Amino acid sequence: MPPEGDIEIKINYRDADGSPARVFDIAAGIIRSFEGIDRALLDSIDSSIATEFILEDVEKSSLRVVLKNVLRSLDDDALRTLDWKKQVGIYLVKGKYAALEWLDQKPGAERIEDLTERIRQLAVETDVRHLPDYAPISPTRLAQPLDEFQRIKRTFRDGEGLTVTLGKEEYSVDVKSDWIPSEHIEEAKGAQDLSNDMDLVLTIRKPDMLGKSMWQFRHGKANLSAPITDETWLYEFHSGKHPVVPGDALRVRARYESQYDDNGTLIDQKVSIIKVYGKVSAAPSAPSLFDS
Repeated sequence: MPPEGDIEIKINYRDADGSPARVFDIAAGIIRSFEGIDRALLDSIDSSIATEFILEDVEKSSLRVVLKNVLRSLDDDALRTLDWKKQVGIYLVKGKYAALEWLDQKPGAERIEDLTERIRQLAVETDVRHLPDYAPISPTRLAQPLDEFQRIKRTFRDGEGLTVTLGKEEYSVDVKSDWIPSEHIEEAKGAQDLSNDMDLVLTIRKPDMLGKSMWQFRHGKANLSAPITDETWLYEFHSGKHPVVPGDALRVRARYESQYDDNGTLIDQKVSIIKVYGKVSAAPSAPSLFDS
């Protein structure tokens, strides 16, 4: 069993039925959903905390994926110094467990606001900040990864199942309970904040050499300015490990955070590069006919 704070996903599937790629797509979708749930949960504690899943092990019999949840903070001074990562890790485990239980209820049995309040109380119990209370989670923000998790359930076939181990607790997911939470949220009033991650290849127009400003990119014909928050890659870049030349591109995961007013009009959007997968080198120039 994985250590506390880690996740084990076990997919019991019909080995001879269809393409094995479907099962890996299910696992990838579950991981993306958990990443989104964690982002929503962490907003209640401290927006400077980020989490990343690292693949620890894969077994095939029934597909078993073990993930290590790595936490980091851009502002450790704002947190209590007494092993805050352990406390936040426990909070994320309990929060995801509460979400899985909530999704297995009948639609409307409990409002999503009841779930966000329960999660807020879990945040209070962490006591990782010098604050008497913690911010509530936006229901629409939390609904996004929950919707994704429910849509993944719809890809399971008869006789297949899903078990998720969070910390020391094993939970058998009801894959037949596949209702979509966002369809049961009361009409939102006021501004809404939505988040979406996309994998892109961005051509570098101007790198940030000092680590204090935006990178300038081009995506197709559109220009894009965004900071890179992947600290590991940035450290390697500023250490000279990833030299770039004009025309080079980066294969990245970009996070789009959008704010809409009560009429659904986009009023603000921020983009950040949360993961750099690698560099795509510029194609070499064609030799000139006049070259000797």
